[in-house]
Amino acid sequence: MCGRDRIIKIATVFLILCLGKTSFAEQRRPHDPDYIFYEASRCYEAAQYKEAIAEYSLLLKQDLESGPLHYNLGNCYLKKGELGRAILNYERAKRIIPSDGDLEANYKYATSLIQGTSPGDAAPWYEQILERLFGGLSLNGLIILLSMIYAFSMLIFIARIYFKGLRRYSMTAIAILIALFISGSLSLYGRISAIGKEAIAIMDQAEVKREPFDRAPAHFILYEGMKIRVIDSKGEWIKISTSDKKVGWVRPSTIEVI
Repeated sequence: MCGRDRIIKIATVFLILCLGKTSFAEQRRPHDPDYIFYEASRCYEAAQYKEAIAEYSLLLKQDLESGPLHYNLGNCYLKKGELGRAILNYERAKRIIPSDGDLEANYKYATSLIQGTSPGDAAPWYEQILERLFGGLSLNGLIILLSMIYAFSMLIFIARIYFKGLRRYSMTAIAILIALFISGSLSLYGRISAIGKEAIAIMDQAEVKREPFDRAPAHFILYEGMKIRVIDSKGEWIKISTSDKKVGWVRPSTIEVI
């Protein structure tokens, strides 16, 4: 009888331990990033875009921001018909993984759906050149490239002092590297100065006021998905500027900073 009681006690303890581990695993599972990502992907495949967005947002709350995460969020919002938030997340993804081909294709498609825009709204020619030269690099990648250009220029400059045979061609190489360094620095400055200043319109349509109060006359219409620059803020109003240099005031709920 004692032996049987001992076996029953051991089995009971073992069962409690197993149930405890299972319970702990079930509690931990909803907070596990891999599980959340799997659930989000499953919801997306099932066309449950609202649920997928909720799951992906949980990862952002855990400070697990990444380019693919924003890309997936952008796809969800695009499928859901929220163009502004789709472009917002594509823009955030482009800052992390700018050279991703799928991201670029989806971004171009999404921006083609914006109302009230035309080919004339393109960036100035010098910004387009800088984008072609350095657009495929992230902010960290551009900083590393500029550091390498600077170091290589110094090496050539030092080498031409000790090796006379290099003097004939070294100045041409140095001039090219300096030109690349200056243009890259301009691109870097533009990106850094844009942090916290660029935003996307997330409402379908919004009147942009000439002055920061409700009764002020409307200046122009801001359409969903448009990219604007934040200039100033005053009370419950934000002063913005568009790509075609129009300036006006909107409510904070109209836009979201990239």
